[in-house]
Amino acid sequence: MKQLLSKLPASFPAPLAVVQHRLNDSGNFLSRWLDQHCAIRVCEAEMNSPLLPGLAYIAPANYHLLVEDRHSLALCLDKRARNSRPSIDVFFESAAVVFGANVLALTLTGANEDGAAGAVAIKHHGGSIWAQDPADADFPTMPRATIAAVLVDKILPLSAMAAALIERCPMRNG
Repeated sequence: MKQLLSKLPASFPAPLAVVQHRLNDSGNFLSRWLDQHCAIRVCEAEMNSPLLPGLAYIAPANYHLLVEDRHSLALCLDKRARNSRPSIDVFFESAAVVFGANVLALTLTGANEDGAAGAVAIKHHGGSIWAQDPADADFPTMPRATIAAVLVDKILPLSAMAAALIERCPMRNG
């Protein structure tokens, strides 16, 4: 996450959500640490957090992160999906319903297939999917599963993701 988020400028024009499998007792260390190393603001997602540009919201440990109709975030303790809470599938599916074609989802390194079903939902709603090149991933299962499940729009090494995001979401002047 640091390699990707630290390359984004503070003025990045879109909100970002990070759903990473974490230990239940990990607290908010990840968001605090990333916030110290990134120009964009990084915070732990909270119930009813509005999605604001230039912020990266980290899904709290042991909570599913969802996008609500009013473009804010919600947390829930529903059952685990693919043995995970937070689940990438759960987040992707809710983002697909709310944002449709405006979703750009990235599937990065990971040791299970979480995210693949959510990627299918995003594509079904007209959104875009990028996957980390499995050859570049520490744990290639997650990007491989996404690539197998859906026609991804880009396959990139992690080192190229930030530049591609900046190109996709150009800064607005004024």
